[in-house]
Amino acid sequence: DPVGENAGVHGPPEDRKEKVPSPHLSQMVILTDSGTLYGLAQRVVATESLVFLAEQFESLQSHLDTTMPAAKKPFLQQFYSQTVSTASELRKPIYWIVAAKAIDYEQMLLMMAGVKWDIKEIMSQHNVYVDVLLKEFEQFNKRLGDVSRHVRIPLPVSNVLWEHCIRLANRTLVE
Repeated sequence: DPVGENAGVHGPPEDRKEKVPSPHLSQMVILTDSGTLYGLAQRVVATESLVFLAEQFESLQSHLDTTMPAAKKPFLQQFYSQTVSTASELRKPIYWIVAAKAIDYEQMLLMMAGVKWDIKEIMSQHNVYVDVLLKEFEQFNKRLGDVSRHVRIPLPVSNVLWEHCIRLANRTLVE
């Protein structure tokens, strides 16, 4: 009886449904610390777990399609096309910040700005900013190795990180 004394305890029927709580980041996860490569280990666990779940849903698609009532099939198709199929694409924006902050592109830009580009002959030695960039890449690689001792960095993640680093370095060189 909605008017009875139990109405306040249980509430209206729509409020009794279980709801997914809003996501929140644990206070133990710090995404701004350069020492942890901006929470790379946690980013890998979260992102790759999502990608794994999407892969599991992909393997279940034909089974779900056969068991789903015809009226609900458009919702299933929408779920697969808009959610499941896009999970791996989340890697790029999630890992971009790691590549953008882990290497000091600004320092490289400042060093290039100080180069005298109006030379009369080509030097046999490359400019110092090249060595600085290589050292930054080596340091980044070492830090990736440090993180991978705690959480395995899958090849697709490593590829995305290095792709971002190379793109950002190229953008800096062009700038």
